[in-house]
Amino acid sequence: MKTLIIVLLFCMALPLICQALTLTTGPDMTVARRSHFQFTDNNGTVWLVGGHTNGFVALSTAEYYIPISGVFTQLALSSNHDMCSVSQLDDARWIVCGGAFATMGNAPGVNNCDIINTMSHAIEPCASMNQQRMLFGSCLLSDGTVLAVGAWYNSNADKTGEIYSPTNNTWTPTGNMFFGRSATVVLPLNDGGALVIGGLSSFNHPDSLRTSVERFNRTTNQFTLVSEQLFPGEIGWTINSDMNQQLLLPSGNFLCLAERAIEGITSYTLFTVNPTTAEITKLPVILPNSSTDGLRNNVMYDYTYSMPFLLAYNIQSNANHLIAIAGNVAVSDTTRLDFDNLVGNSNMEWSQLQDGRILFTGGLSNAGGYETLFTTHFLTLPIVTPNNDQTSPSAPLTISNYPNPFNPTTTISYFVPKNENVQIGIYNMKGQLVKLMVNETMAIGNHKITWNGDNQDGNKVSSGVYFTKLETGGRILTHKMVMVK
Repeated sequence: MKTLIIVLLFCMALPLICQALTLTTGPDMTVARRSHFQFTDNNGTVWLVGGHTNGFVALSTAEYYIPISGVFTQLALSSNHDMCSVSQLDDARWIVCGGAFATMGNAPGVNNCDIINTMSHAIEPCASMNQQRMLFGSCLLSDGTVLAVGAWYNSNADKTGEIYSPTNNTWTPTGNMFFGRSATVVLPLNDGGALVIGGLSSFNHPDSLRTSVERFNRTTNQFTLVSEQLFPGEIGWTINSDMNQQLLLPSGNFLCLAERAIEGITSYTLFTVNPTTAEITKLPVILPNSSTDGLRNNVMYDYTYSMPFLLAYNIQSNANHLIAIAGNVAVSDTTRLDFDNLVGNSNMEWSQLQDGRILFTGGLSNAGGYETLFTTHFLTLPIVTPNNDQTSPSAPLTISNYPNPFNPTTTISYFVPKNENVQIGIYNMKGQLVKLMVNETMAIGNHKITWNGDNQDGNKVSSGVYFTKLETGGRILTHKMVMVK
């Protein structure tokens, strides 16, 4: 097994303690794939869904990786799902929607859907969408339904949307969006609606970027135009689903990566979305532009150390490297990050394991002929903290719960690296405190508490997704839990 050690540079603007990261090769997937969807479920299992293989042939398979087993196991889907959209339901299941049926040239694709049960590792039947869709956006709304919008349809972007009800196993059309969009990003809001941001007006055409923002009202099932520009007063900024997943920060806000091309140079910036106010805030982090680096992957986030990371592709060195976001400063390394035969970071997908490592899968080979890769890699993120933080980097915060999903009781386990005040709270999807579990000074070491599925008043809460937030020593760590009934 090949191991590559990489050390981040010190940043003069913000003194840092830096520790090396490691990159190791992982087990091969059961099939070469790229442009697939990847997620880690609540039990720590990694799932790869659809995508396409050599010759742009769409795949009708999913596969899962249980870290303790060290191998991938393949499952058959009911249909091909290349460039599909995947959303978590409010239990242990995920819905796989649409995608290309045969090859990328055979748009518009399919309306077939599958449900992945992550507890039983089985594929369950699901109603088909009303519209054939590929390369579109979707998200779980706070009422437990799923919103799907836009698509690449006959070489143009689609304006339609529809709602999936897991209770009734039905899809219901919504009103149309103001603009047709493919590859759009959809973020759920706490009022039951969603924000629809960016995307493309056709398939990957350089002049087809959508810069506008629309808001979906769940009560009326209609869209309103919020702004014609992502950042009012700044023309040209956009995002798309190839660059962004739904990355929820410990603060409860979403973190996204935007881009803007001017005279052949693409600039990048980070921004947050507040799901309560729907406010979009551009962050004062200065990122490199495409004259030196291309930022083509999603934002990674180390929940143990509460720090975002970006995977960059350097034009001059023709190699990948890592950028850490420490406060409002981007800290770059200059060492090659070698993903074997990968071309840049093209079509490589990722998700974070429960032990903090990032698992990268698939991608496009540099051998030519659009060869797709079987390979995977594990990336252990560097520890980068302000030098006035005396926390031992070898003893990170950890928090987990078992069982997960659970009904109605679960045990929350956590580790604190030194004697200090610890606060642990249970929060709902709206960011509201459900119950304060711990608020006292704890000794260094491992601890356990039991949550009986009740709120602060002792009343039982409804089934759904909840977050455990651990706060100590100026650091915040969140963990997702699912209660089922």
